[in-house]
Amino acid sequence: MRLLERLRRVNYVTGQPLTAADLERDQEYFRDRLRRHNRALHGWGVVSGLDVDVHDDDGTVTVTVAPGYALGPQGDEIVVAEQVSLALPAAGTHWVVAARYDERLVEPLPAAIVGMGDQGVRFGATEETSVVEVLAAIPEASDSPWVTLADVHRACGGGIRVDQGGRRRAKAP
Repeated sequence: MRLLERLRRVNYVTGQPLTAADLERDQEYFRDRLRRHNRALHGWGVVSGLDVDVHDDDGTVTVTVAPGYALGPQGDEIVVAEQVSLALPAAGTHWVVAARYDERLVEPLPAAIVGMGDQGVRFGATEETSVVEVLAAIPEASDSPWVTLADVHRACGGGIRVDQGGRRRAKAP
C-alpha cells in the first residue's frame, strides 16, 4: 500500500446481506489505516526491547532476543512476546538478527460449523505474531519486511561480538 493511497471501507445499509468477504474487506481497511498511520507518524524500526545477546556453551553459540516491540517497514506491528533463542550457524563470520511481522491461523473450527461438503480445516481466528531469524543478510528488496535487531560478528580468534548500533529506531511517542 502506498502512503497516499485512498482507502475504501464497506458502507453498511440496513437489510444488506453481509458475507465473509465484506467483513474481511472491513478488517483490511482498518489494518491498512493503522499501517499508514504507523509509517507516516512513527516511521519504522525498534520501538522498545528486542535486545540481542549471545551465549557460547562449549562451541554451541546461541543468540537470544529479549521481548519487545517494533514497527515494520510497511507499518506492521512486530511484537516479540517472549524471549527467543536461536542457534548461530557454525559457518560464516557475519550475520544479521532480524524480526518481521507474521500471522498464523488458530482455533480450528468443528466440522459441523465448516460444512459437511468441505474437507479442509477452517480456523476461527488469525493470530498476529512475529518471526525472529538469524540471516546471512537482510534482503535488498524494497518491500522487505525485516527489521534489523543486531549485527553479529565472529572474530578470527572465534570470539563473538554483537553490534546493535546499526538498528533503526522508530520514533517513540
